Amino acid sequence: MRRDDDATDDKGDVFMKRKYADVTGWTTVIDKHFIPLAQRGEYFDGSITGLVLTKMEEPYWVTCNGQDICIADDGYVWIQCFPAGRHYVMTAMIDQTGKVVYFYFDIVLRHAIGENGVPWYDDLYLDLAMMPSGSTEVLDEDELEEAFQNNTISEWERDLAVVEMERLVTEVANDTCILPKLVLTHATKWRDIVLKVKESSQ
Repeated sequence: MRRDDDATDDKGDVFMKRKYADVTGWTTVIDKHFIPLAQRGEYFDGSITGLVLTKMEEPYWVTCNGQDICIADDGYVWIQCFPAGRHYVMTAMIDQTGKVVYFYFDIVLRHAIGENGVPWYDDLYLDLAMMPSGSTEVLDEDELEEAFQNNTISEWERDLAVVEMERLVTEVANDTCILPKLVLTHATKWRDIVLKVKESSQ
């Protein structure tokens, strides 16, 4: 998913960008509220965060397998999962009614938690979009190859992204990737927690 925090140089070439769970740098988010939801080991071997998109400049739409989906709008909640030892981050988008509408996997070089408690990740271009029905679409393979050809990333980093994507696609197809099920099981509870924390902080 190309966001407005993706970095480009004056020639328009995209280079590796460090991104943050609180969508720092995404200028179309006018107001937001971020909270950590779970630390490593509480639900799985990794951490979980929640983000309320309180006010957006405009709704953000994407297309997955020919279907248009709004993934960001006023009142949406994003749940992000950062699995330890893996080179991806998963974001689940929940609409104003509490329905999970979209899953998005960013393939990353690394991810960690900053000193301020906000997780970050170094994006490796490849992405996997997934509908709650299970249908998927691999995205941005051209950007990965362009980054390699431009010497923005090394051959090792390109190969890492490809291997991690192949592994992830297999896990999703075989229903062995636990994170979408985990979010679908706890989406209502986690959304309520995030919204209550937001309300109590106002």
